[in-house]
Amino acid sequence: MTRPPSSRRGYDRVWSGLRRKYLAAHPICAAPGCTRPSVQVDHVQPIRLRPELRLRWDNLRAYCASCHSRRTAQDQSGWKTGHGADAEGSPIEPGHPWGKP
Repeated sequence: MTRPPSSRRGYDRVWSGLRRKYLAAHPICAAPGCTRPSVQVDHVQPIRLRPELRLRWDNLRAYCASCHSRRTAQDQSGWKTGHGADAEGSPIEPGHPWGKP
């Protein structure tokens, strides 16, 4: 099945403007322990599940590229626990950057 264009998935001109403003207001990655600059904006509740929340700031998180890729892979695979994560999805490995307070 072919994926619809980004504009049909909710990433239009309005989203682009909001994304730019959100990144300016949240310049550091939101992943616990990460201090890299944020470059991606992630939806807490995915657009495909909650389209009415796509432009709400309280449904957004700013991530660096690697943390966003990790989070997206985790969300899309349905992986939440196991494989080194606790019941909340936090890493249990002591030295993992997401596990730092």
